[in-house]
Amino acid sequence: DYTGAVKLLNEAVKLDPDFALAHAQLSRAHSNLYWTLKTQTHLNKAKEAVDKARGVDPDLPEVHLALGHYYYHGHRKDEDALDEFDIVLKAQPSNDEALAFTCYVQRKQGKVEEALASIRRASEINPVNRTWAMDIPELLIYLKRFSEAAEACDRAVRLFPGRPHPYRVKAWVCLYRDGNTVEARRVLEEASKTIESWETEYVDILATLEVFDRNYDKALERLPSTGDVGGPFLPRVLRIALIHGYMDNAELAKKYYEEARKRYDSGIDEGPEDSKGSGVLGIAYAGLGLREEAKREADLLEKSMSVNRDAFFNPKVKKLAYVYLLLGDHEKAIDQLYILLTKGSQWSVPFVRNDPTWEPLHKYPRFQKLVGLNK
Repeated sequence: DYTGAVKLLNEAVKLDPDFALAHAQLSRAHSNLYWTLKTQTHLNKAKEAVDKARGVDPDLPEVHLALGHYYYHGHRKDEDALDEFDIVLKAQPSNDEALAFTCYVQRKQGKVEEALASIRRASEINPVNRTWAMDIPELLIYLKRFSEAAEACDRAVRLFPGRPHPYRVKAWVCLYRDGNTVEARRVLEEASKTIESWETEYVDILATLEVFDRNYDKALERLPSTGDVGGPFLPRVLRIALIHGYMDNAELAKKYYEEARKRYDSGIDEGPEDSKGSGVLGIAYAGLGLREEAKREADLLEKSMSVNRDAFFNPKVKKLAYVYLLLGDHEKAIDQLYILLTKGSQWSVPFVRNDPTWEPLHKYPRFQKLVGLNK
């Protein structure tokens, strides 16, 4: 509760203006609020608080940690953030938070092996931190080391019994690894024994499993008519549009693409992954057959990728593949899939081969070779 933390920490620094640690923690709270809300006031207050902390005790490791958060959350200045986390680790080699955020910078830079080493060390130091524990399988999935990822999920299940997230990630691991639903469904069946309301908890992966089994009506039943279950990287409304496309329900698909266009073109949902140039709007335009608008969004997407170094979390290559597929530019769609399968992503060859999204590409020799269809 960062808002509550801000209130308490403001009271603390009023009582003791020379309380460097409180100023540092106040800065971190504002940095996190800015990351979530994108409100300039929080960023300004984060800078003000960390400057006060530095004025009182510039060598305090927690002050450098706060400054690292300010650079990371406030300005995406990854190198500057990493310098601050390095200072913390020289003073406190067992600071698991500094190690974890070092991991986050490294994975954004595409240094995934180094990131994995950092987060493993953080989790060893603080084994009860659920976030650190679950970052490990996420990185292993990206490296396509699926057996290790499944083992990391099993470890998290043992450490955090009754928590739903390890089962969810393991189900995705099985689907990415196998390209079929057998083991993923087995994982969720096991989860159902201990997780209350498990079908609601796992609606994203359950809907995807139905899609992979070509049970499209069941997939639509799984996805709620309200809210926005995003699944791995697409909002609900686009997932529904795509499913209707698989079913050759052209009019219904168009209805949901139009809903997506209205929502994202109007700025109703104006998060970092919803805005123009993020790919979501491009998929909606492409689904509606609006070629010029879709190509404009694709161009924006490619330009943003050239300056955005977030190699790990950036789903924009996937969205480009969808845009080009829906536009009928199939060779360009295959280009994006080649990047995803050879240069790093969660997607595997079996996953792409069995995803009905890409069935229009099955006739192309390049795609057949890429996913082993001719073997």
